[in-house]
Amino acid sequence: MIRTDFTNIPQQSQNVKLSDKQLSTLFEIFQIKLESKKATFEEKQQACFEKVLEACKEKDWEKIKASKDLLTYLTNHLGQTILLYAVSSGKTKLSIELIERQIALKSKDGDGNTALHIAAYHGDIHLLGMLWEHIPIDEKNNYGQPPLHTAIFRGQVDVVSALIRNVKNLSHPFNWKTLKITPLGFAALRGEIGCFEVLLHKVPFSTATSSVGTLLHLVVHFQQNEMLKHLLMNHSDYCQKILEEKNQEGLTPLALAVLLDNPDATSLLHDKGANIETQDFELRRPLHLAALNDNHFMIKYLVTKNCEITPRDTNLRTPHDLVPDSSSSKALLYNLMWQDEIKRDDIPQYRYRPPQNLVFKGGGVKGIAYIGALNVLRQENALSEVKRISGTSVGAITATLLAMNFPIEEIKDILSETPLSNFFDHNLPKTTRIQELMKDYSVLKAFRALLELISGLKNPTNPDRKPIQSLSQITGICKGNKFEEWIESQIYKKTRTPHCTFGELRNLILQNKPFKHLHVFAVQLTGKGSNLLRFNSEENEWDDVVISSAVRASMSIPGIFIPAKIKRKQRGHQPIPAKDLGSFVDGGITYNFPIEAFDEKQFILQGLSKEESSCPMHNKRTLGFSLVSSNNEIPQPESIKNLGQLFRAIFDIFYGNEDLLRQRTPYNEHRVIEIDTQDAGTLEFDLSEDKKLMLIEAGKKATEVFFKKQEGRKGHSLFLVPKPHTEKEDFSLKAHLFTKQNLDNEYSYKQACNVLEKHWGEINFEDIRNWKEFTSKAKEFYSYTCLLINHSNFTNLHKKKQIFFYKKSAQWKHLQLEYDKAQKLFQTELTIQQSLDPNHSNTALILRNIGMCFSDQHEFPKALEKYKEAYKLLQKTPEVNQPLLPTVLNDIGRCLLIQGSYKEALEKHQEALEIQKKAPDPNYPDIAKSLICIGTFFYLQNKYQEALEKYMQALEIQKKTLDSQHPNIANSIYLIGRCFHGQNQYPEALEKYQQALEIQKKALDSQHPKIASTLDAIAHCLCSQNKFKEAAIHFQKAYEIAKASLGNEHPKTKQYIRNLSR
Repeated sequence: MIRTDFTNIPQQSQNVKLSDKQLSTLFEIFQIKLESKKATFEEKQQACFEKVLEACKEKDWEKIKASKDLLTYLTNHLGQTILLYAVSSGKTKLSIELIERQIALKSKDGDGNTALHIAAYHGDIHLLGMLWEHIPIDEKNNYGQPPLHTAIFRGQVDVVSALIRNVKNLSHPFNWKTLKITPLGFAALRGEIGCFEVLLHKVPFSTATSSVGTLLHLVVHFQQNEMLKHLLMNHSDYCQKILEEKNQEGLTPLALAVLLDNPDATSLLHDKGANIETQDFELRRPLHLAALNDNHFMIKYLVTKNCEITPRDTNLRTPHDLVPDSSSSKALLYNLMWQDEIKRDDIPQYRYRPPQNLVFKGGGVKGIAYIGALNVLRQENALSEVKRISGTSVGAITATLLAMNFPIEEIKDILSETPLSNFFDHNLPKTTRIQELMKDYSVLKAFRALLELISGLKNPTNPDRKPIQSLSQITGICKGNKFEEWIESQIYKKTRTPHCTFGELRNLILQNKPFKHLHVFAVQLTGKGSNLLRFNSEENEWDDVVISSAVRASMSIPGIFIPAKIKRKQRGHQPIPAKDLGSFVDGGITYNFPIEAFDEKQFILQGLSKEESSCPMHNKRTLGFSLVSSNNEIPQPESIKNLGQLFRAIFDIFYGNEDLLRQRTPYNEHRVIEIDTQDAGTLEFDLSEDKKLMLIEAGKKATEVFFKKQEGRKGHSLFLVPKPHTEKEDFSLKAHLFTKQNLDNEYSYKQACNVLEKHWGEINFEDIRNWKEFTSKAKEFYSYTCLLINHSNFTNLHKKKQIFFYKKSAQWKHLQLEYDKAQKLFQTELTIQQSLDPNHSNTALILRNIGMCFSDQHEFPKALEKYKEAYKLLQKTPEVNQPLLPTVLNDIGRCLLIQGSYKEALEKHQEALEIQKKAPDPNYPDIAKSLICIGTFFYLQNKYQEALEKYMQALEIQKKTLDSQHPNIANSIYLIGRCFHGQNQYPEALEKYQQALEIQKKALDSQHPKIASTLDAIAHCLCSQNKFKEAAIHFQKAYEIAKASLGNEHPKTKQYIRNLSR
């Protein structure tokens, strides 16, 4: 039970401090004597705090009890009471003893956080139950945030799970910055997937809606791309409902992603069907928004996704009209508009826009020729963007195997080792003479009906359907059960789903499984609806149709196979025939080569209305494969002597006379690869190895010739826009050329990685001098890195390269103060590194970086744990790891210092210094770093003279090893000035600050944040001398630099604003 009566526990006001008299009382209780008579109040309070902590460790509870009321107000140098210190330091046993004795239970830190907030922050699940008996579970800090908010903020899933069992209203919003947000929405905007899923068991998705918009708007706005990916993959049904919803500004999630320059989110949303032509309230489309932001990268991205180049808003402005005249994007859009005029009648260009749809014509065993064609496509990297595959009759077999992600080599083996004769499950002897069969009325009728069908369809304007309907009377010779069982077994191998349906296939694709959408055609002989039906995984209508039964129907050649029955499967039940659909025969009767299957807007554009979706449009991303033969004669009954010849005759009617059945448009010549099968028979049941190789070679040559012709169309490619004269030869252009135009080409992908790796390597996060140029480059590099990391080819990169890109991404996020994201990226880097070599020194470095992220988030116990892991690893080979070892020791020292373990902290810093002193060079630069750490140790305890000595020693070493204008020298001079400032020696402090500023102005760019920090220090020093007008000028300069370099939302910028308002 949670306690609701808190009247007996004294409340603490955050502004209440100990008086001198109260502090003296504590000195008497704990028998404290100080050596220095000049100790400040803060120094006395810190000494008292350390004595109280010592008494707790020695279990001197009588003294603690005697000072219980005063301990509610006693704080250390960080403003923590003894309870808050124990909880934040992970000292669970001490925390329990203090809680049981009700010591400082109602105390709060400077931000109004209670012990319950802090326990939630650190994930101390054991303390929660004890604390919420004394502290209201919905107690809010100064920012209106309850402990649940704190737990979500830190991603403490177990704590969230415990708290929500006792929070009354989980739909009630709390404050986060300027936003009113519910717990579910907060988990989403923080990207805490675990917390989100726990909360989702208690509240509906809709509670995440906020003033930003829907749940998708929220995660896009806060750049939580991993959360976005999770939602789209695992909660696709809900996401589809809100995919096109608009927020208060009229923006869909995709439009918002474009506006906020989030290419990763834009790509994720578009892949799930978001419309790139959506309009806001001013009729602006995403391309308008990219143009408004002068976002060269996003403009090119949208163009690669087939967006319209010249849409107009309410003021009749095109994207070209919105771009600044001096921008390279202006020239880009002008070129694109010109290209758009000529591309409308242009032919497909598969080298630069790989096919998204593959179509296979029927052709019996000659279909093995497709293996040669597919091998060439793989070499051309033309399979990387395939989304859907279609086929009819035996072509549906190839389509099905490809859609199920069978490797090409495996498809070759399957087709080679499985002669079609295996599927002829009839009871007739192979030697039966055809004259005897022809006496069988059903066989004779079948053959004659096929001849009538061919004759009736010679005229494409003939509306007579009787020939097709007459096929319903044909029984066929083979049952077709063997084939259906065989294709079912192949589908099961990959999906591991018995009797997999089209709906189940779509769900696997939505889960990012490596399958493709499948479309197969069959002719309906009875029942309602059209004669030709398309069974596929993209329409809900066929969700319960078993794929193997549809493929069986698609190749049910009249006269050979008995007409097929489509099977449906309900969840938990065995498949049963769909009586309402009737019987089906081979789709090749009317549509043996469905090359126009995807010539509708729905397969080219996304987010369209139902009416628009079915509008016809030539699809330049469709590539078809047709088997052709010079022998087009239709055999006559009297020439057929045996059963085998009968089967051949029927197959030849289907597969050798496509031109008689359907008109071919000239446009199709540019998107169909015709494979000449020469004299290979359609139904040679046992092809010789030579003929198999001949057919494969024929497929290979035909495809090579096709792509050779494509090379000549290079100059007309929309993706090779002439370089504008205004565009500089810089990394941006190279990145566009390598990263966007041919990213799905494996070779080009690797080239993009190599270029990006080279440019990342040229910038050093440890030595940032030109802040504006550095952050501009790093931001752009990070955008490209996101695209590379999220691409399917990334897993094929060597693990060392994967590590490199994760490291750089993490460093960028850390520089942007997004410590939680940086930590997750470093963690991914660590996982990959450990799979390579868990004992490598790089493993220790990554552990150190993770610790640094925890430290920056004030998670000092966790940071210390990571630093110690790194130290333990480095100790195994101290000689090799000599430079990193003292760095980690200094990290450990800083953590211990902040947690109040002063003696241990100093020992670690001194140990680091001793290691560095063993270097051959007595002026080894890293010695200065350890001296600065020791100086800071003294400074934080207000021991300014001791700190000054260490900083001066560090400066002397730096002067001998660095150039006189190095930023590190400026930093040491700044620290020296800070010591004078702490001792109220303002003129001396001001002199040092100004010296540091002069060096920084020469060494760093004018917008560097370090210059802002020094200006701020000068302003404070001037305030201490009552020179407020001068101080205000420096505060203003500091604010302007921070605003330009860090942005308005950065904590430093906000601090400078507060300084100005004083």
